Amino acid sequence: MPISKMSVMSIANLEEYEKIKVIEKGCFGVVYLIQNKSKKKFVAKESLKPIDSNENQAAFFQEIISYVNLKYPAILSIIGINFCNFEKLHFPIIISEYMVNGSLKKVLNKYSSLLHEQKMDKIVKDGFSLSK
Repeated sequence: MPISKMSVMSIANLEEYEKIKVIEKGCFGVVYLIQNKSKKKFVAKESLKPIDSNENQAAFFQEIISYVNLKYPAILSIIGINFCNFEKLHFPIIISEYMVNGSLKKVLNKYSSLLHEQKMDKIVKDGFSLSK
């Protein structure tokens, strides 16, 4: 993992955030709605399961590097990471922008009955509005 890539990512101070509710549960962890206490801005926190192997640790860092390198209006930005969760357990977390209008999974399910071209058109239009 190139150190220069990680140096642009900030370590999130979890004391600046308040956990609001669970948004979604998945096989890799839980996504929470959290709020920055001073800015009153809502963001999302992906709390991952503990990193139990070198392979999983490498996958976690690769995901972070991928997020850092993505620069596109329809892709959520990462705000910070931490290697412990709110309970101070060694569960790595990723704090990102919050998708106010729902996840991409919900958009895909919403248009599942449309033809491919119609679906792609709707997904692109909705995708740009997920975080607005």
